[in-house]
Amino acid sequence: MSGHEGYTKLSDGRWKITANHTLQAATPEMLDWWWDHIDTTERYRLWHPTDHVSFEWVVPPTLNGHVGAIHRVQEFFNGTPAEGPVALEIRWEDPTQAETHYSHVLLATGRGVQESMQNATLMHEYEEMPNGTRMRSHFWFPSQAPEPALAALYQHNRQEMARLPAFLPWLYQSEVELPLGKRYFTLGDQRITRERISDSSGHAHLQYRLWDNWHEQVYHITASSVPLLLASQQIELTQWSWHLLEEGKHK
Repeated sequence: MSGHEGYTKLSDGRWKITANHTLQAATPEMLDWWWDHIDTTERYRLWHPTDHVSFEWVVPPTLNGHVGAIHRVQEFFNGTPAEGPVALEIRWEDPTQAETHYSHVLLATGRGVQESMQNATLMHEYEEMPNGTRMRSHFWFPSQAPEPALAALYQHNRQEMARLPAFLPWLYQSEVELPLGKRYFTLGDQRITRERISDSSGHAHLQYRLWDNWHEQVYHITASSVPLLLASQQIELTQWSWHLLEEGKHK
């Protein structure tokens, strides 16, 4: 498999894009989890705040598993085209059918509204490296795909993958690794805890709560996800640290 960087025309007339990435702090297991848990536009926009416009599952992975899950997105490629975002429908495929060098693989097929961008294939292959993950992204497009769009997609891919270490480790820890109510974020005198909070009808919901020096009075209760916490409070979680909640500590 070639490690060519950029985009090139293949002997069969198709276009191929290849981009190599080094993702510090993000593990392959986090990436495996991310593909099936993008879930919302808020999370999708964390991945690329300016290019990503919307995300929705058409066939969610919770229905029949990873293979066959389909999502629909709207996005720009490196800020283009000027007339508006590109609409794409992407289906996760069986990764065992891919020829790869790295041990973890995401394989997908996609189609866009524009005929020239239909019948595309994408693959992200990756493996563990010290303190993170090395990844290689591949895209294959039909011969009629416009070259400026390929150049823009290459830049877009480099930008969005560079964003993953800024939020994915924290999102994964908060939703997968950390027991509810046992750990918290800290920065100076501020704390963020994850708890079940009952509403006026008695229904319990998972919430992130922002405290001031463990005071009894909560001065902000966020929505139910780290992305919404980031958006509502403009918090950069890479500045915060996780701690184990001490026995008997007020939370």
